[in-house]
Amino acid sequence: MKLRIRSLESRETLKIEIPSPSSLQDLKQVIAEKISFSLESLHLSLNRKNEIIASPIDTLNTLGIASGDLIYYTRHANVFESETPIQNPVPRVENQPIEVSNPEETLETMNAIDGKIETLDASIVPQDWC
Repeated sequence: MKLRIRSLESRETLKIEIPSPSSLQDLKQVIAEKISFSLESLHLSLNRKNEIIASPIDTLNTLGIASGDLIYYTRHANVFESETPIQNPVPRVENQPIEVSNPEETLETMNAIDGKIETLDASIVPQDWC
């Protein structure tokens, strides 16, 4: 697999070749030898924002790294954010009117159509709904 590596600080780009399949640890080892960094101080990113973090058994392919990719590196810790899934908060909807297509139809009649009849538990329904 042929990859390009670029220093985040100097913008110098080098080309390397690594066997496929290889792990992130293998890639770091090749880069560390090429640029004379210690393996422990090397931090990598595909997008200059999120650090690539993986378990020892993850291959570069499973991390989304493909031949021809540009990998950014730095020796400075905390330059990249840890790559974690971003969860967007679910917006809370409070005190907003609910549109009802047929206000004459009740919950019981709607559920009766489906063959189910349910009633609301008064202990969990706000008083202003009753």
